[in-house]
Amino acid sequence: MGYGKFARSDKIIALEPIENNRGPARRTNVYIDQLPHPIVASRTEHAIMTNIVEIPKEDLAAAAALELLKDLLDDSVRLGPC
Repeated sequence: MGYGKFARSDKIIALEPIENNRGPARRTNVYIDQLPHPIVASRTEHAIMTNIVEIPKEDLAAAAALELLKDLLDDSVRLGPC
């Protein structure tokens, strides 16, 4: 998960992207079985998922592109009309 943090893939319960005040290289809360609090990973949920699940790379790339488009839309709404 970065910075010397490791967890067995079968113990990971959930991944939650940290979106507040983050740029495109976000961190992720990783919830692990039998730990009361999530671990903050220095990687995106996309990067973690590619390591723990065998999902076709095309599907992961499409999901990452969709997330980027959603972020751009959110930012453009906040900026308002030009």
